[in-house]
Amino acid sequence: MGVKYSVAVLSVLILASACGGGSGDDTSSTNSTDTIAIAETAITTIPDLSAVTEVDLTVQDFAAYVAQAPQAWQDIVGPINNTRATLGRVLFYDSRLSSNNEVSCATCHAQEAAFSDRRNNNTTSQGVNGRTGKNSPQLTNVALHPGGRMFWDERAEPLIDQADGPIQDANEMNETFPALLVELGETIYYEQLFINAFENTPGNNITQLRLQEAIAEFEKTLLSFNSPFDNNNLNQQAQNGMDEFNANNNECSNCHGLAEPGASFNMVVDAGIAAGGGIGIFPQRIDVGLDQDDVDTTSFKTPTLRNVEVTAPFTHLGQLETLEDVMDFYASVLGLEPIARATTDPRVLNVGLNNQDRQQIIAFLESLTDQSFLTNSLFSNPFNE
Repeated sequence: MGVKYSVAVLSVLILASACGGGSGDDTSSTNSTDTIAIAETAITTIPDLSAVTEVDLTVQDFAAYVAQAPQAWQDIVGPINNTRATLGRVLFYDSRLSSNNEVSCATCHAQEAAFSDRRNNNTTSQGVNGRTGKNSPQLTNVALHPGGRMFWDERAEPLIDQADGPIQDANEMNETFPALLVELGETIYYEQLFINAFENTPGNNITQLRLQEAIAEFEKTLLSFNSPFDNNNLNQQAQNGMDEFNANNNECSNCHGLAEPGASFNMVVDAGIAAGGGIGIFPQRIDVGLDQDDVDTTSFKTPTLRNVEVTAPFTHLGQLETLEDVMDFYASVLGLEPIARATTDPRVLNVGLNNQDRQQIIAFLESLTDQSFLTNSLFSNPFNE
């Protein structure tokens, strides 16, 4: 374990105000500013970090981990900067990113739940100011989604643009970047982390853009590729389920792709669905999804099936509690309570699965659970709590 550092407070000079922006989802407002310049903090001397104990700042070898992933995935993710991903990991787990210093990215994206929110009970996620508009999606293989579009409605593109929305959203983290960057500048280790990550000298290092880049760099490394499926270690029921999953009569693979070596099980883009489109699940209230040409506005991004076993509740509103409920929903013409209307995509309307088919597909989905990913210390909380 490398040197650990403790918190101290420095005086900082604010050189510019932060630009807000970020777009919250359709059900909540955004806490943004009208200023134009990106906020920066300037510290003219390197602080003494010898006494720090709050957080483990050891530079982790994220690049070595990513190098074990399928080559096609590495080509999409690109080279990894270890110092930048290390900074991103610290930021991801730091509750300073919220206005009340109680909510971090990891609050709604827990590692043991494949970076989804298992606190939910058939509802949406809990933020600083009550319920958010959506059930937080898992982040497994988030960098592999076609087109790099983020959120259920795919409003952010690419990954770097994702971080500012939740931070500024009034319900989620309710923070402003001017206030946040001041607070980070008053935390002794962040100046050095930003210097290391972006290879600069002291002064003007902590910016909104660099914060987003660091979080994105960490999230790019969240790749899961060591499940029983990946290791060709399926029991007979799971093997039968994989065959059923790939069969043409139930259309599972239309949206999630074929179960084959190196499959990411992210959304598949084809001529039948505009880029990034997905299955529309329309509850008993207006719930606008994608708003693109040739895509129904009740459509939402199809999430990866990697580690799906540990990511309940399911759907963008957390309406389905178990994988059994999910299978029953797609096998039904009328839908399944509390969703009174079936999916709007005709290719998965009443897929005709009998009970045995459903149980076998569930066994296959469970074979996509990567325990090493869910417990890898590389992605764990660096704060000493």
